[in-house]
Amino acid sequence: MSPTLSIIIVTYNWLKWLDKCLTSIFAQTYAPFEVILVDNWSSDETQSFVTKRFPLVKYILSPTNLWFAWGNNLGIAQAQGNLILLLNNDTRVDSDFLEKYINIYETAGYDILWVTEKPYEVTQKKTSWPISLTIDRFWHHFIDRTEKKLFYTNWACILCTKQVYMATWWLDDNFFMYCEEVDRQWRSRLYGYTTGKTNEVYIYHAGAWSSSWNRLNYTTFLRRNQNTLQMLIKNYRWWNLCRVLPCYMCINIIEMLVFFSVWKWKIAYSYLQGRWYVIRSLRWSIIPKRKIIQAKRVVGDKEIMKHMYHWSAKIHHLYTYLQKS
Repeated sequence: MSPTLSIIIVTYNWLKWLDKCLTSIFAQTYAPFEVILVDNWSSDETQSFVTKRFPLVKYILSPTNLWFAWGNNLGIAQAQGNLILLLNNDTRVDSDFLEKYINIYETAGYDILWVTEKPYEVTQKKTSWPISLTIDRFWHHFIDRTEKKLFYTNWACILCTKQVYMATWWLDDNFFMYCEEVDRQWRSRLYGYTTGKTNEVYIYHAGAWSSSWNRLNYTTFLRRNQNTLQMLIKNYRWWNLCRVLPCYMCINIIEMLVFFSVWKWKIAYSYLQGRWYVIRSLRWSIIPKRKIIQAKRVVGDKEIMKHMYHWSAKIHHLYTYLQKS
């Protein structure tokens, strides 16, 4: 029987999460589905563990570390299901998760559907639920606990059709790490596809306990600074871009000065490196993609901005980073 659902999991040296994740998937009441695991050239025992412990998994070994965007695109290219579920490997789910999730997706009317997240372990500090994720006009992300604005979804778990994913031009493979889900769902909104969230079904997600996103380190800032600027250039109309970019650059200069003042010189330098990366990528990558996006879009910036946070999220987030330093 052909699978109606393809579950895509990308991993890199995260063997410690895979057993619980895959065990919970294969305990589902829903069928039929396939599981595609893309291994970004892990140096641990991921391959031998998965092939022996979970022989039904379609295992794809990448020739190098392609990270999140390339890894998901590689898995989806080989997916046979009409529905695509992208799932982090640091998650686990209840046995009726897929059955409930797909039923809600088929009746809710959204093209892309996100679920509520709960702490992976009961010993973890409880996070306020539910929340929604949005961005301000300069990209910076903001957690809206009132759920009044939802711009993008955390790609720890999302469900959509393969047609929607392919029609909105995959994930941008020029994003080595971070912000690729924001860019992808911005593009989905430009193309007229809807994004929603359900609080009736949830995943258990390790989240910040397994990721460096919320840590004050050079790599996080370098990748973010590379990706956010090219995302703005690709997705805004030129007249809004002319208004947003000067403010964005000024905010970046202020951030650099703050990091210099607290002796975080390498992080401050990552802003300059990010700008240089974008300049080098403009001609061969960013501008050609912008032309395609702007030609295919059916929704204006004014409508897109309704889902954005109207104040600056930079100040709040920068303060949070400095607290962690």
